[in-house]
Amino acid sequence: NNNDETTSIIIDTMLNSKCCARCILRFLNVHDYKIYSSSEECIWPIYQSILAHNFDVKDFSLSVSLPTGILVNNHSMIVWIRKIDLKVHCSLETLVDLKETFKPLLGWSIGKQAGLVYKGQSQFNISIEYYHEETQRNHMFLTKIPSAEFGMKKTRVKGKHIWTGDSRPNISNALQKVSDEEFLKMCKGCPPLSVKERWKNKPPILEHATIYVGGRYNKFSRDISQTPWIINGIKLAPTSVSECIGEKLRELFRCDDYNIVPAGREDSNVRMLGNGRPFFMEIINPRNPFPSKEALNDVQEEINKEYTDLVRCQRLTIITNKQDLSIIKEGEETKTKTYSALAWISKKVTPEVIDEINKFHDGFTINQRTPIRVLQRRSPAVRTKKIHYIFAEQMEDNFLTLRMKTEAGTYIKEFIHGDLGRTVPSLGDMIGCHADILVLDVLEVDLEWPIQ
Repeated sequence: NNNDETTSIIIDTMLNSKCCARCILRFLNVHDYKIYSSSEECIWPIYQSILAHNFDVKDFSLSVSLPTGILVNNHSMIVWIRKIDLKVHCSLETLVDLKETFKPLLGWSIGKQAGLVYKGQSQFNISIEYYHEETQRNHMFLTKIPSAEFGMKKTRVKGKHIWTGDSRPNISNALQKVSDEEFLKMCKGCPPLSVKERWKNKPPILEHATIYVGGRYNKFSRDISQTPWIINGIKLAPTSVSECIGEKLRELFRCDDYNIVPAGREDSNVRMLGNGRPFFMEIINPRNPFPSKEALNDVQEEINKEYTDLVRCQRLTIITNKQDLSIIKEGEETKTKTYSALAWISKKVTPEVIDEINKFHDGFTINQRTPIRVLQRRSPAVRTKKIHYIFAEQMEDNFLTLRMKTEAGTYIKEFIHGDLGRTVPSLGDMIGCHADILVLDVLEVDLEWPIQ
């Protein structure tokens, strides 16, 4: 019958164009992917890459980018089929999508070879980009068809001329705007011409989703920063809290990199005491994404033993619910913090001076303009902050200690020395003299973390 005759013509023409059996099945609208086959040859480099990176995973997903030349070849075959039999309804909507066919076949083959389960979604993803130099410019004829509205620009990058504007969506949109008559007139390959070379793929990119490790840290040194302190390529502090903890976690997780996200921060010359500051560490592309709790405890002990005088961490745990991570950022702005400070004032400290400060024990508010020392990175503003309580104790001569509980985001140093009148009232305003801060410690960050 006519359908069998059309099918026979389609098969013969596609074979003459040296199309593979899979594409013939696609154009015959075969949706049973098990009928398709996959070559072991194409998965071997991918399998070798999995072995080389040694990811400790059980399943994976795929991201596949196919050569842009396929777009024109697909459209060319569709136009040709419509030409030989006007009764056949052939379009991109009815055609079995190449990627829908190729991805599961490739995934099942990789999984079989590597002993992994292929899934539509997984925390471990393999990205593969295929290219075909022989057909990578076969869409250029579209620039000569006004109705295609296909604009490309030639630009110079690092001494080389390259074309821009020929993205996959742009090519697809242009093809849909062109009539079959215009396409047949301007395209040299309809049906598609046979090719001499096979696809090639760039080295696969293997990536695991970021893993989050929560905990709390103490900083006992006034000579290290929270994160690496580097200016103009010069490291100004020997190490940092982030490095002390992160490098040990890097060894355990075998990750590409890490990034600390703390609930607030202390200056490098400020200690973080008490039960520590809440934080989580972003573990980027880990090869060992889920170490045992015992292994994590061992790393914690190793950190505390090696950096006894600098840093201590506690309660290290993998955060499985990403929504919990927002607690850290919220805590940075909403929770209270307790401080201890040693201050100097320009007059002798007497019981009367202490009483003058302690009469504010039950709390008060201050207005702080953005401190001079952070103006280069924070916008100018006036921020009203609550000091929940303050308690002073007399020391010798002109010295006193302060214990304060404040709203998050309060600049304690500026409250004490006034920041040239930018914090009102300051400690000096309260007792009618100049004041300055000598040392500052954070005693407590009022935030339950990690969530038990």
